[in-house]
Amino acid sequence: MMPPQLGALADQEPDSKSFVLRACRAMLRPIVRMLLKSGIVHRDLMRVTREVYVDVARSEFGLGGRPTSISRTALLTGLARKEVRRIMDLMDTGGDICFEPAAQDRITRVLSGWFQDKEYLTRDGQPLALPVDGPAPSFASLKARYGGDVPASAILRELLNCGNVQKTADGLLLPVYRNYAPNPAEPEHVLRAGSVIEDIGNTVVRNLYRDTNKMKWLERRATNTKIPEHLLPEFREKLSTEAQRFLEQIDAWMSQHEAADETQKTIRVGLGMYIIKGPDED
Repeated sequence: MMPPQLGALADQEPDSKSFVLRACRAMLRPIVRMLLKSGIVHRDLMRVTREVYVDVARSEFGLGGRPTSISRTALLTGLARKEVRRIMDLMDTGGDICFEPAAQDRITRVLSGWFQDKEYLTRDGQPLALPVDGPAPSFASLKARYGGDVPASAILRELLNCGNVQKTADGLLLPVYRNYAPNPAEPEHVLRAGSVIEDIGNTVVRNLYRDTNKMKWLERRATNTKIPEHLLPEFREKLSTEAQRFLEQIDAWMSQHEAADETQKTIRVGLGMYIIKGPDED
């Protein structure tokens, strides 16, 4: 008897796979661009692709709530059983590195608190210059309020490295930019780029294949192909104000609703925004 997932595929139109492959071609373009800029050749991507195929098939396509067997994984992926076993053994020994976005989420929240928490603002609403340590208002107290369990030294080092924060002549810390802009030369920021694309992809694919009785996750975009090129700076300026204002509202809501009890089950939620532009610009 044919497995349910394979049976569903067999019932599709003969050309349906070509549409999926065309969609994958579009998804892969920014990924391949990043690989080429990093000097990574085709065979390296193929190795990673095999590992992801096995990982997803094993963890998400099991029957009866059980992990997928080696034989079934081989059937689903088209890989030899011996290769599937080798990849599974590699993963079971910790051969993969996953990016945890919580640390950079906390950095963004520290900056948001610095720019909107009244205790850390001047009378005219500007961020205060803060000492590193001491009672509030200080960077240590700001981190304690918004930085979670990420060490204050790690957050401060990252903010200084990225230019979001500068030290004044008298040793105080002053924020320069509210928007956290990771340095692409740092390995963890390359991993962050992967997590951003994964977040977008998970939402789009989940909506595409969700059960009809399940609600769609928010995924919208607004585009127009008739905008005069000279208006691009004005468009960017509008986004930097309107989108940032909305993100700050979402960030404030999430901060207000964080679980106070550490025994309470929590989940990761959020909202991401990105600009849409043709590939002709750097």
